[in-house]
Formats: sequence, structure tokens, C-alpha cells
Amino acid sequence: MTEAQVYPLLPLPTRAVLQDKRVLLPRAVRCEGPDAARVERAARRLVAASTGAAERTISVRWEHASATPQSDENERYTLVADGSGVVIEAQSIWGALHGLTTLAQLVSPAGICLCNIEDGPRFAWRGLMLDPARRFLPIPVLERVIDGMAHLKMNVLHLHLSDDQGFVFQSRLFPKLAGPEHYTQAELGALVGYAADRGVRLVPELDMPGHVTSWLAAYPEWGAGKTETTQRFGVHPACLNPADESVYAAIDGLLAEVTEVFPDEYVHIGGDEVHPGWWREHAGVQAFMAEQGLPDVAALQAYFNRRVADSLASRGRKVIGWDEVLHQNMPDKLLVQSWRGATARDRALDAGHDCVVSEGYYLDLFYPGDVHGKFDPTASQAELVRLEDALLTDPRFEHVAAGMRWTHAWRALPSIIPATTSSDPNRSSPSRGKVIGGEACLWGELVDRDCLPGRLWSRLPAIAERLWSAHPETDDPIKLRTRYPDFVRSELVHQQRRLAAIMANDPALEVIQLCEPVKWYARLLGEVALEARIRGSEMPQARPYTKQSRLDRAVDYLLPESLPALTMQKLPVNELASACQRWCAIAGSNDAPEDVLPVLRAIGRGAAVMLDFLAGGLSREEARRRLLELHRPYGEYMPAVLLVLADRLE
Repeated sequence: MTEAQVYPLLPLPTRAVLQDKRVLLPRAVRCEGPDAARVERAARRLVAASTGAAERTISVRWEHASATPQSDENERYTLVADGSGVVIEAQSIWGALHGLTTLAQLVSPAGICLCNIEDGPRFAWRGLMLDPARRFLPIPVLERVIDGMAHLKMNVLHLHLSDDQGFVFQSRLFPKLAGPEHYTQAELGALVGYAADRGVRLVPELDMPGHVTSWLAAYPEWGAGKTETTQRFGVHPACLNPADESVYAAIDGLLAEVTEVFPDEYVHIGGDEVHPGWWREHAGVQAFMAEQGLPDVAALQAYFNRRVADSLASRGRKVIGWDEVLHQNMPDKLLVQSWRGATARDRALDAGHDCVVSEGYYLDLFYPGDVHGKFDPTASQAELVRLEDALLTDPRFEHVAAGMRWTHAWRALPSIIPATTSSDPNRSSPSRGKVIGGEACLWGELVDRDCLPGRLWSRLPAIAERLWSAHPETDDPIKLRTRYPDFVRSELVHQQRRLAAIMANDPALEVIQLCEPVKWYARLLGEVALEARIRGSEMPQARPYTKQSRLDRAVDYLLPESLPALTMQKLPVNELASACQRWCAIAGSNDAPEDVLPVLRAIGRGAAVMLDFLAGGLSREEARRRLLELHRPYGEYMPAVLLVLADRLE
């Protein structure tokens, strides 16, 4: 690729030759291929054709179309813009839509630059998981997310439709399952069509056999123990009863409804974090295990999963599950979504299963975008482990390093079969699975419809580029932001306005925007549960948030990565001094919300340290030491700018 870096293209294309010369965008659009109406609608959405040059045409040509995107689509396209017009060519309708998306990014008030682009994705699965089961996301919010995914050329929206705290799929067979806020089957069917118009697949998830408190609150006869409605977050003991044939009949009916609504070839069955206590204590389950020759609860879950997989196979569908579904007795064609580190990915690949990688892409951990962008789905296990270990020594995560180290216990999980090639996931063998892509995950405990944009669009562009581009540039967040599509920019501006409204336009807003939320699970767990998790005894501990907790404070609307703080790294000294003087003055005010006052004052103290250094009253080493001492959590806030200033002194 040449010159593409200077143009606002995200994700970066495979090969692009772009010139500085611009011509008016053609006014007319000619679509040649099956289902042309879909491409014509996309052209009207993406390209302001009515204001262009009448004598030239945007010609879009493709050969194949399907009603909804499939996993094996050819999404490549070419785009040529010259003095005679614009030509987009692709094999599939989905490649044609990607070409129109790129064209829209190239348009400016001065017209479109002359260009020759050949492009296509690295991975077939470029996904995002949202969790409306814990905090409901209305259909217009999901439509807005799908719009943004299309702008980033992401193509799978995975909807987590059930969990302990909620069940949001309308079942006509079992009407008590759905809570007050839920999606009707008609709404979801319409959403499938909306997404297909934008080249996005919808993959539904009903999480089972654990995470089913909401199921059993409605139908307790399906369980292996007693439960009731819950609002709290965290792993629950509730499990379906795998020894009861009526449970499989109910699941079969549910899956029949789900597959009627969602045409995708995959249905996600969850399978994560199954707490085995109920199964071990239930006499009927124990008798069933003995009868079936199942030696342990892992084998019992595999039996359950295989029954569910058989139900889906009878409807022509395939199973995807979280990496806990791995077992030697699972079907050969299982698709595994790995989330518990690089070793989980390689356990799946070595066992012959294809894999979607989510390690490194958990957006609810409040990591900066550059962290997500470093994780490559096909990197060697050694490289991914190195990246995991590097987080422990990154000063941005020092306050949660002990908790992050807790997850390294996952590395000791045994292989399903003897691992022979896990050091190189790109090495192929007849029995080895392959990585088909990656998926960002935004779990819903601390995100609702209002604060969603800031959590999503501040980091998803880096992941989108990693999954599409052969040569992603995700290390520099400021540089990356210059290439954001207009849609993403507008969503982040909207989020900044919400933060300003929460702060009531207090001058402290300038300082609060230099902060970030605490990282990893520190907010979700709280101090008591975090310490208990590190000790291995979290389950009895209460967490500070529930489903009913309001998300209406500044910390809920802060971006996980403070770009205003990052700009302080290269700010001229005189401007930095003026900024520090303002921060000191603002920190002296007591009008800010109570939860932000501690971090506000910490930044004021840090600004005073910087001013002392600039005036010659402190050595560089002493100023840096004091700034690093001040860089710690203040409630749920981190004064990110103080670490930036300390790095500047280094």
C-alpha cells in the first residue's frame, strides 16, 4: 500500500494508491448484480450522490448475493476513481457494500481523490458481542450499533440474549421467560433484515446450562436446585438439570423459535462459568451420571452440550460456545470462542475445532485502544503470553496487576488431546482447527444505552482494523483517531456532551476529562470482592453494582482512554504551564460532584508539582517520583494525566 496512511481510511485497505487530485463525486449510481435494491439503498445512505457531477457515474458491479451474509462469503472488492467516474467491483454483494463504505470515507467537500484500491479482510469473523440481558438495549440502539459496525467493516453482531439477570428473547412456547424489557420475535426478525442491508450477521446466544437464574425463576422445574430472581452480578450457582428429559424438550422448543428468527448458520449456546455445586449435590443428577458412565461434571456438561448440538444440527445449524465447552466428547464441527487466554485458543485448535478469539478484546475492562490493537488472533502462544505478562508491568494497570495475575491460572488448563502445534497457530495439519477471526466483547454490567457509545466507539476502531487489515496501525491512539469515520467521531462527540451535562458544565470538566475509570474488573468487583478474588474466595462477596444501579456519574461517561491527557505529552512548555495553573485553580473549588473531588484534588497537587519543576524548585527525578505517587485510584477514577506528565519527565 502507498500513501493510504494520509487519508481517513479505517480500516486500512490491502493495497491503495491515492492521489492528491480530487474530482467531483459522480451524481448517478448504477448497480449491476442480483438484489440490486439492497446496494442502491446502501449507496443512498453512504454517498451524497445528489450533489455530485451529473456527467459521471458511480458504477457498482457484483456477481453473487444471498439473503443474509454467510461465513464463507468473498468480501473482496476493487475501487477505481478516475476522471471518467467511479467503478466498484466485487464477487459478492457484501464486497460491493464494503466498496461503498470505503468510497464514503474518501469523499470530502472538495470531491473524491483519484484512487485505485484492492481490498479484502484478513478474517471472515469480525465480531462484536453485546449483552442486553443484563442491561436492556432497545432496538434503535442496536440499529445504531449496526450502522457503526458497517462503517468499520465488522460483520458479526453476537447478541447475548439470556443470563442470570434477564431473558430478553420472546418465547411463545414459554412466555414467562421474557422479562418486562425484551425483544419480540418480529422486532428481532426486522433487525436481521436491517443488519443484512449493512453486511452484518446476527448470531443469537442463549447461555446454558449455567447462567440460567432467569430461566429457573420462571420455570423452576427445569433446575437442579432452588433459585429466585436476582439483580446481583457475578457467577450464580443455578444450573439446568441435565438428567431431566423435559429440559431437553424445552430447549429444543426454544431453539426452534430462535432458528426461526435468526437465519445465521451458528447459534451460540454459552457454556461458560458453570458452577457444578448443584449437580454434585443433586441425587438424581448423580444417579444419572452413574447410569450414563459419566465420570465427572465436565463429562456431564459435555453430554448436555452434545444434546443441544444435536438439536441444532437437526435444524441445519452449528454450535458456537465459550471455551469451557471444550471436551473430547464434543462434536467435531464445534466453533469455540476463546476468552481465557492464548492457551484456551490453542486447546481448541489442537482438538481440531475452529476458533473465534476474544482474548485481548474485552471492552468492559476499560483498557486503552492500543492494548486491544496489539493482540492478534493468530499470534503465537508465546507472543500472546508475552502481551499478557506485559500488562502486569504497565504502569497504567499497576493498581490491578494482582487481580490480572489471578487469570494466569487459566494457562494450566490441560489440553483436550496432546498439543503438538500450539506454538504456532498458523501451522496447519489435517486435524488442526483454524482461527477464523476475532470478536470484541462488551458485557453489560456497567454499560447501558446512554453510556454505550463512549465504551464502544473509543476502542472498537482499533479492533476493527486489527481484524480487517493486513498491516494495522493501532499503536498510536491519537494518530488512529485522525482516521475515524465520521460516524464514530459523531458518537464520541455526543458522549462528550453527555459528560458535560453530568458535570453541569462545571470548570472541573476540563480536569475530569484528564481522568479514566479504574481498569480491569476493579469497578465491577469493588475493593472487597477484588481482594477476595485474588485470595480465591470471591463467591460470597457482595459487589457494589447490581442491575438496578444507576449509571449517571462522570465515571460512567469518561472514555476508557483520555486523549486530552495524552496530548499533554507533547504540549509546548508554556502551554503546559498555563494548563497546570488552571488545574490548580479548579482543584481549589469544592463545587464538583462529591465522587470526583478526590481525583480533582490529586490532579491539582500533581499540577503544583509540575509547576514547581518548571520553576526550577524540584529536580526532574523528584517531580517524577511525586507524580507517580499521586497516580493511583481515587474511588473509581484514575488521574491518567499524572502518568503522562511523569512519562514526559522521564
